[in-house]
Amino acid sequence: MTLEVLSVTFTGTVAIATVAYTFLALKLWHSARAQADIARYTAFWSLLQTLSSYADANRESNPEAARLFEAFMGLLTELGMTRLAEDIDLKKNQGAREYFRQIEGMLRANNIDPKAIPWMRIILDKIDK
Repeated sequence: MTLEVLSVTFTGTVAIATVAYTFLALKLWHSARAQADIARYTAFWSLLQTLSSYADANRESNPEAARLFEAFMGLLTELGMTRLAEDIDLKKNQGAREYFRQIEGMLRANNIDPKAIPWMRIILDKIDK
């Protein structure tokens, strides 16, 4: 009888430990994935800042190179915002919707058509869907 109780107790303890381990491993996996996303976004912003510095440095001495860097920055920004728009569920995330609507309002207040900005058009089209 004591051996059966001990066996059941041990099996129950192992089962609880397995469930706890699985739960914590999933939490750790989500955390690691979020950290990888942050690292990617940080590297992306660093690249944009570097291109902006190159464009500023070449603005007077080599305007063609400055325009090339600015065009490249525009393409990368559009790519990054497309990816961000895929990652954010704008239907469920009211805060993100309000944030982009506020940007839209600021642009319109300064007589700038938000749909003329490629990355903003991507976001607004996704909000309007």
